[in-house]
Amino acid sequence: MAEPLQNVTALPSDLLAAMQARRQALLQMDLERIAPLLDESLRYTHSNGACEDKAGYLAALRRGDYRYHAIDEQPVQAWPLGDGFWTTGEVRMQAIVHGRERHMHNRFLGVWRRTPTGLCLAAYCATPLAAR
Repeated sequence: MAEPLQNVTALPSDLLAAMQARRQALLQMDLERIAPLLDESLRYTHSNGACEDKAGYLAALRRGDYRYHAIDEQPVQAWPLGDGFWTTGEVRMQAIVHGRERHMHNRFLGVWRRTPTGLCLAAYCATPLAAR
């Protein structure tokens, strides 16, 4: 297995930019900026096990099912995967999920695919971490 790129400051600039753009768009609920950052083949698995495709995820955001107030992903590691990357790390989030305030601490796995318009999130899976 290839060695991971060690930490968030060592990640490729286009990956860092895509990750940052996604976080900012989610925090600002800017669906026009979020949509192009999501691959057409997106599979988004939430920490409760629910899975959505791109249309379903965007519809849920539009309805207000998820309202993100804070997203902090770190430490992040990345490995090359074909023309893109797979990433892992921890994320702490504060959000309103289906009307209830949630404070989450998850481990995540993300897959970023290079498209003609740039890197797009193709898969994301979050798993809750046990209280430490």
